Amino acid sequence: MSTAFRLKTFPEILSNMFARGRALLDDDLDLNPGSVVRTVMEASALQDADQYVQISRLLDMFSLDTVQGDDLDRRAIDFGADVFPDLRRRAANTSISKIAVGDGTLLAQNYLASDATIDAASFTLTDGSTFPTSGTVVLERGTQRAEEVIYTRSGNVFSVVYPLTGLVSGHAIGTQVLRVATQSLTTASLGAGATILVLTSGSGSAWPASGNVILERDTVLEETLAFTRVADTLTIAPTTFAHTAGIQVTLSTFGSLRTITAGVICYVPATLSTKQINFSVVTGGTLLDGDLTSELIDVVSTDVGTQTRVGGGNITRWSAPPFTNATVTNPVASTRGADRELDDPYRQRIRDFIQSLSRGTPLSITTLVNGLQDPDTNAAVAFAQIVEPVLPGLSYLYITDGTSSFSLDQNPFLGRDVLIRDAETGDRRGRLGAYGPFAYSPSIPHTPRLFSSVERGVATSVGVGTMTDSSQAMGVNAFVNMYLKSDDDQFYLILSNSSVAFTLSTGGAVPSLGSYSVYDFGGSPLIPGTDFTFNPATGDVELTTALVAHDGLVAAADGADPSVGAYTYTSGLGAYVQRKVNGDPTDFQTFPGIRASGSQVRVIAPTVISQTFTIQVVPARGFTDADVADAVRTAVQTYLNSLGIGENVILSEIVAAIQAIPNITDVVMVNPTANVTVPDGQLMRITDVNVIVV
Repeated sequence: MSTAFRLKTFPEILSNMFARGRALLDDDLDLNPGSVVRTVMEASALQDADQYVQISRLLDMFSLDTVQGDDLDRRAIDFGADVFPDLRRRAANTSISKIAVGDGTLLAQNYLASDATIDAASFTLTDGSTFPTSGTVVLERGTQRAEEVIYTRSGNVFSVVYPLTGLVSGHAIGTQVLRVATQSLTTASLGAGATILVLTSGSGSAWPASGNVILERDTVLEETLAFTRVADTLTIAPTTFAHTAGIQVTLSTFGSLRTITAGVICYVPATLSTKQINFSVVTGGTLLDGDLTSELIDVVSTDVGTQTRVGGGNITRWSAPPFTNATVTNPVASTRGADRELDDPYRQRIRDFIQSLSRGTPLSITTLVNGLQDPDTNAAVAFAQIVEPVLPGLSYLYITDGTSSFSLDQNPFLGRDVLIRDAETGDRRGRLGAYGPFAYSPSIPHTPRLFSSVERGVATSVGVGTMTDSSQAMGVNAFVNMYLKSDDDQFYLILSNSSVAFTLSTGGAVPSLGSYSVYDFGGSPLIPGTDFTFNPATGDVELTTALVAHDGLVAAADGADPSVGAYTYTSGLGAYVQRKVNGDPTDFQTFPGIRASGSQVRVIAPTVISQTFTIQVVPARGFTDADVADAVRTAVQTYLNSLGIGENVILSEIVAAIQAIPNITDVVMVNPTANVTVPDGQLMRITDVNVIVV
């Protein structure tokens, strides 16, 4: 006999009452419509049917598949939402972005006409005519590859004056180039009281005949002096400080700092299909005298929801400008804006979370990483995708905050990182001191750069600037320009050595008594893949040949490329996610780890791709293409820029988004004509220029 609950309806209940009444009371019982007995039975049957409905709803409240609203939140508590914060429904959130405040009377921008390579002495714009003949520009503002360049210009060709070695990074065709100041370098040193300053040859033509010049801005030697100019020579008021040749000089623009206070409102103007979106300045900022645009300033949307996510270059207006002619733009898109999580995605996330409690599976990694927010930078993971290797090896976890400019913050470790201080015979494993993920290069210059000690000994006596080794004889001056590491991990340049003693560049300091090692950082570092294997996710290294007793292992810059650093590590959101995935034994409660033991998962940023979409629209009667073009661009960007990593572009979704705009009758996709496939590890992102409305 089945015990499953069965919902009974009103007609079924009433029919059963009729049957029981006739069986128990009288076959001739008056059950005609309107009779007293029938009316009483109908009222009772209606009440019973209502109770059955309530019972069925009560059962639904205990089913994850059917429960809704606040009842779903209470059901999540049964699964542990009070213990696991990640299991709670995600609240609506504001968007965050960064703005640049500029002086609208002086700004100019254009784009690279061709690729510019690392160390290039010049670059070419599509149209340089709006730029003065010399000054300072920034390339790729708002990205990790941004760099400021002092230039001189001839036509569309910009010659790099500073950095002296040329461009620091490579930049692709189409990269934005923005004018930020009028600057140059001095060609000779200036003593205190000097009245003549000569600019870099050819740069003076962009300067006015008179004005004020700022020397060594943002340093203790900063001073602002009046000048008059003839060609590249400035006659200045007497200097207060002495200045070396090659210092940076800046043309004063306003004569004082201009402040952007916290709470000032900038906004995205309303369109036919979207309302105005306001952003508030978080901590304020400053437009320095001489600069045409400020450093990036943090802003946060005043409303919540996905509608507050806007593309780069959309924040263009002020509610009340902080100063006359103040411009505003957001070089990077806004992120983090989210609606309150709906029931269906929340229900699926609860299922995924429960299935992820075992850890170590691809589902658990992406589920527990999605939505993670770095407490230091406030950046959050909008999308995550893990790609496993075909053969055993490194898995790649792609993450992004959803913007086209997202990248992992790369920092060179410029010091010396001691992996193994005092080895026992057979030691071969160590770990870099910073947290990953790490950049990795098996080609020259190698990263990480590992050095094992050349010699090892025990100091038996210590004098000022010297250490004596009684355990072995040494060749005289055999270790000049190498480094000695004492037992407290301090490094001293060896100026000379006798057969038993080292003379060090300590300047009177006394190295601690104890063991020491000698390293030749000017020599060749160990070779990745040959001398050691490296895990770029954790920073673990394993030597091919084990160390001997009392030897050491150090990561350090070498003499060939010292500016590259010992290795390159990640900070910010990438490091936070990597730490979550790997786990941290020093803080196991916060970082218990997600990956399976023995597996390797490296956090990496996706490759951003873009494509041009040509769309033919038919406006409603009385409207033109120009009337709806902005709304169409916004709708297409909203859809495409919300896609996840490796998520394909579906043209019917674009058509539906455009048809939802008022005053549009028809839509035809001219190009592309088929859905766009986005491979794993790639992210589709576009801007206004990628949407052509015809």
